[in-house]
Amino acid sequence: MRTIFDKVNIERIQFESGNNEVRVVCTITQQASTFKSELWINFSDLNVLLSKIQNENASVDVSSLFEQVIFEDGNSYYSFNSHQSGLENMWLEEVTLFNPLRQIRA
Repeated sequence: MRTIFDKVNIERIQFESGNNEVRVVCTITQQASTFKSELWINFSDLNVLLSKIQNENASVDVSSLFEQVIFEDGNSYYSFNSHQSGLENMWLEEVTLFNPLRQIRA
């Protein structure tokens, strides 16, 4: 099942190695509505988002925008904050996610 959003403005991306889901805090524009949302997506769809970010910002290495915290058990926590990276005004257009997701609208 595909999910298509007109525009997405990503605020934060967070995930831990070893988990299957990625948390994306964002603002979504769909038709005439704009709303805050939290998406829980898989890593395939994370790659879709990262590719769109990279295409919008060719001079930026997207992987360098993530902060990493390494835990004692060897797992890592990764986080991206658009405000810290200077990408808070970037809107991704026509975002298509291909896998089931969970969405929490605020």
